[in-house]
Amino acid sequence: MKRRDILKTSGGIALTLFAGRTVTAQESSEADDAIDLIPAPSELDGTFVRLTRTEVSEDSESMRGHGAIAKLDELDPDNVDHVAWALADEEVSISAVKGTFDRIEAGDEVETTDSWRVSTLNDEKLAVASTDGLAVLAEGSDKESRIEVARTGYEVGTGDADAALDSISSLDVAFERLKEYKMFVYVTDLTSGLPPVIAENLASIGGGFEVQPPLRGQEGTFKNEFVFEQASEADLDEDQVSEIIQKIAVGTLVDSEITFDDDFVYVSTVIEAPPEQSREASPDASIRLENNQADGTATLTHKNGEAIPADALELWINGERADDQPADNIDTFESGDSLTVDTGPVANVFLQWVNEKGTKYFDYVDEVVGETLFESMFDPAAETVKLTYTGETPVDPDLFLIEHDWHEMVDGERQYKDEKLTEPLESIDGDLTNGDSIVVDGITLRDSVHLELDIPDKPAGTFGPQKTVIRYRARPPQIHIGREPNETTVVEYFDDTERDAGNFRILVDGEAAETQLADKHETLERQDTVELESAELGSKVSVEWTAGDESTVIQERVLKPLVNFTIEYDDENGTATITHRRGESIAADALEISISDEPAEIQPSDEFTTFDEGDTVTTAVEPFTKVSLSWSDNGATEELRSSVVGENLFEASYDLKTKQVELTYTGEESADPERIDVKTFGATESPTENPFAEKHETLSAGDSVTVEDVSPELTVQVVWTEANESSQTTANDILFWYRPKPQYAFDFETRNGTLVAKYEGENPRQANHFQIRAGGSKTEAQFTDEYDTLEGGDELEVGSFSPGTTVVIEWASDAEDNELQRHVVIPTAEFEASYDEDESEVRIKHAGGDDIKATYLDVYVSQVTDGLVAWDGKGTVTEGDSTTVTATEKPKQITIVYREESAIDEIRLEK
Repeated sequence: MKRRDILKTSGGIALTLFAGRTVTAQESSEADDAIDLIPAPSELDGTFVRLTRTEVSEDSESMRGHGAIAKLDELDPDNVDHVAWALADEEVSISAVKGTFDRIEAGDEVETTDSWRVSTLNDEKLAVASTDGLAVLAEGSDKESRIEVARTGYEVGTGDADAALDSISSLDVAFERLKEYKMFVYVTDLTSGLPPVIAENLASIGGGFEVQPPLRGQEGTFKNEFVFEQASEADLDEDQVSEIIQKIAVGTLVDSEITFDDDFVYVSTVIEAPPEQSREASPDASIRLENNQADGTATLTHKNGEAIPADALELWINGERADDQPADNIDTFESGDSLTVDTGPVANVFLQWVNEKGTKYFDYVDEVVGETLFESMFDPAAETVKLTYTGETPVDPDLFLIEHDWHEMVDGERQYKDEKLTEPLESIDGDLTNGDSIVVDGITLRDSVHLELDIPDKPAGTFGPQKTVIRYRARPPQIHIGREPNETTVVEYFDDTERDAGNFRILVDGEAAETQLADKHETLERQDTVELESAELGSKVSVEWTAGDESTVIQERVLKPLVNFTIEYDDENGTATITHRRGESIAADALEISISDEPAEIQPSDEFTTFDEGDTVTTAVEPFTKVSLSWSDNGATEELRSSVVGENLFEASYDLKTKQVELTYTGEESADPERIDVKTFGATESPTENPFAEKHETLSAGDSVTVEDVSPELTVQVVWTEANESSQTTANDILFWYRPKPQYAFDFETRNGTLVAKYEGENPRQANHFQIRAGGSKTEAQFTDEYDTLEGGDELEVGSFSPGTTVVIEWASDAEDNELQRHVVIPTAEFEASYDEDESEVRIKHAGGDDIKATYLDVYVSQVTDGLVAWDGKGTVTEGDSTTVTATEKPKQITIVYREESAIDEIRLEK
């Protein structure tokens, strides 16, 4: 059997290069280390882009029970010394393990030698080759491929195949120098999204780590060492190597030593571990930033929550620690306090809390002020984007950089490109003042231009600061083609940018329409229209934009009847009913029903001459089959409605201990399991599997499968197989979905002073999976008092609580973050509002009800305020107290908001 191309993958960026999966590994009979069992790329007809080797010791808790090791009861992590891992293609990965374990006897035997045994564990998608103290594991969906990979691993162990260390010289050099470290990583894919200084100058990177990444939150310093293999045309100098070190080091670089040796550069570093972001450890407070454009300042206001010691706060402006810190002005930053900081017209403001040890932090504010001071305009003819400054205060263009993003088609695949531009800014003489423009050349449709702050990535170890001032995408003008009930076709311009109407051409079936936009308008503004009386049903109406060198079709539509159909599946009878809900009458012989792209036995024309509102057609259909209704006229055929029938014919349950999801088929009709697949989604998409087809020839009610290793945040989906194969799965092709950890599944409502929690999730849940707390304490009333299983609509009277009390629903998981939803009990109060035209202000008055802390109140005035405006004053707001908001015209609505998230009252002002 020919070896498969199984080792193509992609690397990470910066330290992500070295912080990937540190999963199981295996070794060979003459192997001193797990890495000795990893085959040479030539043995697998592939290329390595990443290889990881880790020492497993008592303090390596993160390694225990992880990956393929966890799937083998006979492989006890306590008896593992080293693991090595190489990612293969999307289907297969290879691991190697060295330790003091016996030969693994699990699985169905494939072949056996005197000392080695090859077996396959089909349920685990795993093949194993092992002898005493050594094992090679191959994971993947294709059985033959994973067996072949495992067999190759043991051939390396017996000397019948080449090892990676013996065939890749740079790997051998790197490992020989770094093998004493607890973790070793070797990476060759250095092009995907990496800075040019790395992508253009290095062929590979080897890294040795004293402590397995990530280091966040750990105390002290750690030694890391790197081996850089220079690219063939590269000639690195010390400054470039130092730049590379800064790119790949996470934390504070305390010391480094650089040594050049022909094609290699050896780098020894000492890193101070970066702090860990922790919302839980920081004071629970809400801080708002308000920009004061007139004087180049911004105000930080402690809106509500716990007081913060000022000496625990650090203020950074544009990546530099501010000279004036909060602790220079106050001892404690508490509710109602404000701090004004100098920013200039455009800046990043970053306020963070850091604990005494410097191991934990939290960002209260990380915002760019001045992002509204630039207007953008795209000129397709000149292929330029113009960014015009509208601020009143001059700003230094050296504060910015320009990034241009675009995509190219390479061998049929879309590849994204980006570049940093300096020329548009260098051409500016002096400061940017009101009306000055930054002009970026070489911009075509669908390119993006970013104006970024050119500031340091500090404070070190955080994920800030935010740098984007404005992001503009060169998109075509927005045009809508619609057909009115009176059979008139309307072309509507609904873009916010005014444009020359002569730059648009309307075509009907490829010919210029009798009426053009320029016949009715000189300059197009939003909602300008033109009617096309001659366009008939079945015609294709197109709109071209001719502003550039070449005309571009920006919108087109085949005119079809205005009608709404539904397709409903009857599980008990195994039928689908197509109903004309509303819209135009249609000649029945122009309609065709298809089942799996084949004409159905029953058609609308069998029963009707015209298909009108309320008319229905019912046809027999099997579950998980596509039913379509198409219309044909004037040489055109258009799909009016389609649906894959059999949605929600499943139930799901989750075992918190085993991390297993059980999917059960509940349909009345027998079904073909080959028509469905199961996917899991999270940060990445899992390979598609078909567990129903593997376990059942035909699906009947009650048949089930178990999906393994489902973490709470993942989503399990049952999808239509045919859509899966086309790689174009849409929401209509998802037949069922289930997320172990529910999201937004509860609603809260206060009734006669009692808080009621209502379950609104789509899937039934065990009531004992949830716990309710109020003010940090478990409430007397719990869901388990009334329910074993929660279903949509189930309610519980939780109790009566004072305003401001935080009620939390927790999930019974062993995870640290098990909070599902929180609700703040809002006060009961009424407000009145009036508008004074002479004073140009809106006055909002407390008209009765609960007293409320002023710092908990905000006001939103529609069409007037940019976000929430704080209630003016401190102390308690009681009946009769008021605040004012400047407004040059009478607003329509005012909303009074409690603790920045809950509306207490809404007031509409009559015009």
